[in-house]
Amino acid sequence: MAVVIAFTSGKGGVGKTNITTNLGLSLVARQERVCLFDADTGLANVNILMAVSPRYTIEHVLNGTKTIDEIIIELPNGISLVPAASGIKQCTNLNEKQLLCLITALQTLEKKFDYLLIDTAAGIDTNVLDFVASAQYRVLVITPEPTSLTDSFALLKMLVIRGKKQSMFVLVNKAENYKKSQLIFRRFQQAVKTYLKIDVAFLGYLAVDTQLDKAISQQIPVVLSYPNSTISCGFASLADIIKRQFRNSENLPYFSQYWAANTNQLQPLKPKSPVKIKNKPITVKAKKVGLSDIYTLLNEQALPEQELKELVVTLEQQFSI
Repeated sequence: MAVVIAFTSGKGGVGKTNITTNLGLSLVARQERVCLFDADTGLANVNILMAVSPRYTIEHVLNGTKTIDEIIIELPNGISLVPAASGIKQCTNLNEKQLLCLITALQTLEKKFDYLLIDTAAGIDTNVLDFVASAQYRVLVITPEPTSLTDSFALLKMLVIRGKKQSMFVLVNKAENYKKSQLIFRRFQQAVKTYLKIDVAFLGYLAVDTQLDKAISQQIPVVLSYPNSTISCGFASLADIIKRQFRNSENLPYFSQYWAANTNQLQPLKPKSPVKIKNKPITVKAKKVGLSDIYTLLNEQALPEQELKELVVTLEQQFSI
């Protein structure tokens, strides 16, 4: 059975899709069978990064017109792709027939590949949380930006509420160097320990590299276009770590098993009224508030998912950290 790894983030723009794609290619270079599962049904960025225009997507699997084998794109570089359909949100509201189609598809993927790398959308929508929770391992991508840390904290809190506390790893992207990545990680780790009472593991870091921007503009993954670049070496190191530490030792179908057992979670959220904190709007002056204050506020509020999302947005708008 495949090792299933979800790559997620609290906010967009942290480089998650680049990481999933280039890490997958680095694993392929190590003779592993790898499939990228694009679960970002809002943007489908993997298609853009890999310069492919899929004729069929996961939407065709859900509506029963195609099987998973018929939509998988096998690229010349040796990696396979399950393309997302940009703009659909069906995975949060599946009927019985669609759910059966999804489970059957996932069971096929689990048997066919060594690694399934799930590229989720950013944020704490139910769709994102379901895909993250369904994975055997979860990699949270953060950057030095304060909003990346607070949004990631909110995402972890929602996973903890769902009972998903194990196999959580943090990858620091866009760090200046190893020392800076450690400072960022420890800051975040301490907040998680203090307020959520869980621990997260340091998976590694990726340094800022101008070659990555060139590769993106060329729509060629950096490990292929600039294999000797600093960041490509970073991906090679991460691939070695993944091979050593991430294993499906129990040989279980984690991905399909989750969706089969959690059908009651696949319901859309009802709209909520605008969030209020103790019936009072947030009026704290930004200069007097630090990250620790925001972590406290996020953790103290026993809010439903929709209201927590609104709170995170409000905090970003109110506080200049």
